[in-house]
Amino acid sequence: MNSDVNSFLISFGFAVIFIGGIYFFMFRKNPKYRKSLRSECNKEVLGEIIEYKDPKFGDETIKVKYKVNGKTYILKSEVNRIKTDVQRLGRVPISFTEKTGFYLKVGGKVKVLYKEDDPTIAYIEGNLGE
Repeated sequence: MNSDVNSFLISFGFAVIFIGGIYFFMFRKNPKYRKSLRSECNKEVLGEIIEYKDPKFGDETIKVKYKVNGKTYILKSEVNRIKTDVQRLGRVPISFTEKTGFYLKVGGKVKVLYKEDDPTIAYIEGNLGE
């Protein structure tokens, strides 16, 4: 009896994790979903970069602090870059440079666009590559 309950709970836990993973990858990582959220962000505020994580140590991310109606919010975002100045040897690309749409420095100012009804839904203007 006890082993049946344990196996049910383990199976249920795996199912919840599996369904959560599907939700995450289908909706949160889906560019169409992100673009639909971006279209709802109609207010702008100036934010400050409070943390920058170098890509040498994992994903390149930044944290931005911004205030709306006296309340402080923190936005964590991956830095998206676009490739520029692709050097080719014939048709084969051999090197390229990448750039962001804003200056990456702790203390730097960036424009944050947010949803008026829910300021937690926000993105950094100029975060390229999406």
